[in-house]
Amino acid sequence: MSLLLSTSAGFAADIPNMVGTWKPTGDLAAAFAGAYPVSEKKLASPIFDAKGNQWTLRIDVQDGRAFAGVSIGPDGKEFTLAGVLRADLKRFVYSNDRGIASGEVMGDTIEVCWTDVIEKVAGASCGTYRK
Repeated sequence: MSLLLSTSAGFAADIPNMVGTWKPTGDLAAAFAGAYPVSEKKLASPIFDAKGNQWTLRIDVQDGRAFAGVSIGPDGKEFTLAGVLRADLKRFVYSNDRGIASGEVMGDTIEVCWTDVIEKVAGASCGTYRK
């Protein structure tokens, strides 16, 4: 039984701390079609430019592998998010009312890839963030 307890304690100690403000590093790739997600204005053709679409993630609370906070758009508008680290404690998923994301923890950096789930908008992006 003590072996089981020490293994569990070791597992818990290895959970990455997601709490904090994650800011974009500038390494971002994005594709949008239909309408641009920030303004939701119709696009004449798809765009592949991520300038002006840098989001910040602020994780306010964490309980084990689960976490919650907000994603903050380029205009400062906040969207509540809820997420969870996968069992490998490196990969994670989260959702908010604009889309879903998956990512990977790499020390003080995370890579996040997300898709927009907004009427008339098709969008996908991947970027890196640092605390």
